[in-house]
Amino acid sequence: MPVVPISQRTQQAQGYQPASIKPVALHLSPVTDGAKQAAQVWQKTIDDADNAAAYQAATSAQSTLNAMLWDKDTGLLNTRRGEKAIGVADDGLKQFDAWAQQERGRLKNPRQVELFDKLLAAPRDGFQRQLLQHQSREFEAWQGETYKNAIQTANDGAGLNYGDDNALDSGLIGLHGAIATRLQSHGATNLIGDEIKRATGDYYASAVIGAMASKFRNSGQTCV
Repeated sequence: MPVVPISQRTQQAQGYQPASIKPVALHLSPVTDGAKQAAQVWQKTIDDADNAAAYQAATSAQSTLNAMLWDKDTGLLNTRRGEKAIGVADDGLKQFDAWAQQERGRLKNPRQVELFDKLLAAPRDGFQRQLLQHQSREFEAWQGETYKNAIQTANDGAGLNYGDDNALDSGLIGLHGAIATRLQSHGATNLIGDEIKRATGDYYASAVIGAMASKFRNSGQTCV
């Protein structure tokens, strides 16, 4: 039996190449594509559910804001009038933020919370603006009414205390203080002097009228 030389046998062994095997991934590509599509569909379903939950909560937020503002019994625009309107913006935001925190606790995952907060930002800002405008209007109205009352009270006091110099001086000091406070709050300090002169004239006129009325009453005559 002929013997193949060792060197030849070695070359044959070294030159042996097994049959090539195609990568398994090539055969599974249709399955992989299908899995990706299924994953995409599932992710869209999750996203849609998150969006729906967040939008539902945001819609509820708008209803809550409307009630906080306009409810006839508890609405801030109805119950916080005049002097009570001071601080209403801060109080309203605290009330709304407490409600929003409860709503976050009902959501199911961080993404829903993130979407909810984004949807809530604009309504919350609008809510704050409305309360700040209400606070400004009501404070101005209250301050104006308080000023008028101070003037009227001072003049009434002058008419009653026309014979009491100490009472007249005290009333005049209060009158001047009310005028200065009012005009300073409006940035009109340059008008304080003129307004004080005018109001002082009216004040002493009230004292004179009070004295004349008393004189006529004591004499039994009628002061027209």
